[in-house]
Amino acid sequence: ALNFSGTVAKDYHFNMRLNYSPYAQGNTPGPSELEWAYATVDLSDEFSLSLGKQKFGVMREYMVDAGHQQAIERSLSSYYWATSSITNGLKLNYANDSIRANVMYSNGTAVTQWNGGNNINGTFLDDTADWMLSGRIGYKASGTWEQFDDMTSAQGSEAGMLFGFGWAVWEYNEDLGAALPAGTDVPTQWLLTLDASMDFGGWNLFGSFTYGDDEANALGNTQAANTMDGHQWGWLVQGGYYFTENFEMYGRFEWLDPKTTNGNDNIEILTIGANWYLAGQNAKLSIDWGYSFDGIATALVGGGAYTGWVNTL
Repeated sequence: ALNFSGTVAKDYHFNMRLNYSPYAQGNTPGPSELEWAYATVDLSDEFSLSLGKQKFGVMREYMVDAGHQQAIERSLSSYYWATSSITNGLKLNYANDSIRANVMYSNGTAVTQWNGGNNINGTFLDDTADWMLSGRIGYKASGTWEQFDDMTSAQGSEAGMLFGFGWAVWEYNEDLGAALPAGTDVPTQWLLTLDASMDFGGWNLFGSFTYGDDEANALGNTQAANTMDGHQWGWLVQGGYYFTENFEMYGRFEWLDPKTTNGNDNIEILTIGANWYLAGQNAKLSIDWGYSFDGIATALVGGGAYTGWVNTL
């Protein structure tokens, strides 16, 4: 991935990333994609406005850059939800010393984002929602904002606590052709998420809880066979401990009821791993091991194949 960002004339900023990998969503030529590209203008000392292709600012685990995760991959339970993706929209941001918040208008997530289909470039007309509103408010009780740019807490770093609440509501795009049977009426969908992050200067804890009514399932994987009644919900806990200045071990447990048609469909995954940091936090060697206590229907749960799990149902 090549990331380009900067500031023009003090109040104007840009951020764009070109991604070259087997998971890139552009097929011709490929594999490559413009993962995100957006511009931000400062409206005041506390308010700014971002426009373009960008991340949803809802779930902290997804907001933290892939290179700053504690584990090798984000949790499968976080990838399931519709806001763990990139969209096209307009985002109003607010930031002061203790609070960061945003409200965003967009038109949903890219069609078949992880499935390798044809509509995978995330263009405005290909997205899954007629409209979508989302947002988040984060409260920093102690510490610095910079330390929460990653998911770990190195020895000697500052202690801190961060609490967040995110939400989203959207109307599904029912003009997607084969994605929905003719005449299907998908009701308005929504999700709520809470998270807490605690750094202790050598060890850390993170937890989140998400609950929603996403009848069409996340990431636009809507098919008549996997649409079920009931609300999806899930949670995860994650933590790490530095045994030396450069060696960290971590663990994560995630649980999710995605409401697929399979009877044995709960996601219950334990992940254990270790990081050896090189040159401070600028590079690391990582290894982890994961075990799923139930089968995973990756065809119905977005992100399953991306995080390396095979379809076992």
